[in-house]
Amino acid sequence: MVTACYLIETNDGRHILIDSGTAPDGRTENSSAAENEKNVLEHLSALHLRPEDIDTLICTHFDEDHAGYHDAFTSAELIVQRKHYELASKRHPRFAAARAHWESFSPALRID
Repeated sequence: MVTACYLIETNDGRHILIDSGTAPDGRTENSSAAENEKNVLEHLSALHLRPEDIDTLICTHFDEDHAGYHDAFTSAELIVQRKHYELASKRHPRFAAARAHWESFSPALRID
């Protein structure tokens, strides 16, 4: 399975990341590694960016293949849909695998 993360650089130099991929603790024993697999932090590093260079992290949803590295972006504003956040924050089991990576998100949280 391939999970895409998207990096947007705006004209004024801001960096927006959409999703953060699967963390190592989100893999199951049946997961197979992709050829030349890199995580989002390695991809950002190749672009000479650090997690603190990300201004905004947009979370499409809290499944483990989309939210696995959210906790690395402590300087970013997290944006998530209100209904989704409400469901996930009620400890819905669907989001348990990635909960540790987003539940204690300390930066600004914007729920739209």
